Order: sequence, then structure tokens, then C-alpha cells
Amino acid sequence: LGVVNGSYVVLAEGATRRFSRKVFGHCNVVEGVEVRVKLVSRIVDDVFYTIHGPDFSRRLFAWIVPVEGGREAVIGVGGRGSLDVLVSILSRLERQGFASIAGIISRRAGLIVLGPPVARIRRGRVLGVGDSICASKPFTGGGLYAISVIGPVVASALEKDDLGLVDTTWINLRDELWRQWIATRVAKILEASPWIWWRLINLICKCQNIDFDEHTSVLRCLAGV
Repeated sequence: LGVVNGSYVVLAEGATRRFSRKVFGHCNVVEGVEVRVKLVSRIVDDVFYTIHGPDFSRRLFAWIVPVEGGREAVIGVGGRGSLDVLVSILSRLERQGFASIAGIISRRAGLIVLGPPVARIRRGRVLGVGDSICASKPFTGGGLYAISVIGPVVASALEKDDLGLVDTTWINLRDELWRQWIATRVAKILEASPWIWWRLINLICKCQNIDFDEHTSVLRCLAGV
């Protein structure tokens, strides 16, 4: 990386982290694969299905997203051996009568960053955003939340040549993501016990005013249930 005198470099290279690994260090990633399929029969399309448990993914989960009014679906999984697991999931969906697949429309694969967030958002005049600083929600692998928080602050700070607010914003965001990281690790352990896991899900369903992006809001709610 060459830095022109008086300028900054912003690393936003995504989950590949070719340069980010050298600047900010390691973070955890899993393989993700998904297919968009055409269905023989329409499925309910006003919900987002997730499939949990060590048989499907020890680090993440599998997902089914109905599209085109439930006549198509995006089906995927993240974790080790994700391609073989996806094939198994498609077969199970057929056998259990949940969804019969008429054909595959498209395929895609990539890396999903699961954190934990790096300690510092900048090293000298190099700043990171998104996956480059492991800024994702570790339970889902979603990175848009962190980018929406830190991105505008970075842009404003660069324009004013004042990075103080960037550091403060990142510390607050990093701490939230770290709490999510710890909670996610505990949740993955509990998945191995179906009774405890379903009990936990039933309690979560009683929660109100949960912030989807701030996952620790679930913990605060559970503490009061």
C-alpha cells in the first residue's frame, strides 16, 4: 500500500481481507453457499426460515428465503463443508414435503465474516470499514449494520481531517459486537441441547421491543422475562 503524504487509505475490501489481515489481524470466517431455486409448489412467503443445529452448521445456520411470492426460494448454509450440507438440506426438504424443487436458477458462494471485531479501527493513516475490521453481527454474519454506523462517521471525519469521532464511535460499536460475539458462542453451545434451545426460543418469542441489529437487546429482555 502506498500512502500519499497528507492522505488516508480506507480498506473496504470485504471478506477476502488480503491486505486487512496484515494491517488489522485475523478474524473468523466460514464458507457460505446458496442456490436460488424454482419450486414446484408455492410456500408461505411472509417469513424468513432459519435451520439451526450441529447437523446443519456448527458455526452459523441454514436459511430459506421465499421470493417471487413463494414460487422461488433462496436456500443456503454457512459453515464447514457447506456445499455437502446444502445438498443434504435440499434432499431433506424434498423428503419432508416442505419444498419440492423444480430447478436451480443460480448459485453463489463466498466467505462470511463472524468477527470478533478488531481492537482498533485505524493503524496510522490506514482505516478499515466493514469486513476488513471484522465488523459483522456474529450470530448472522450480517455486516450492513456496522457499516451503516461507522461508514458515515468515517466519511465525515475524512472530510474534516478529524478522526476523533471515528475512534469513539468504533469503541462503542466494537463493544456491542464483542458482547454479541460472546452471546453467540454461548448460543451455539446451547444448540446441542434441543430442550434448552427450544425453551430459550420460546422465551425470546415473549420479548418485545427487540432491536434486530443490536442483538444484546435480546439478553436484556431475557433478563426481565
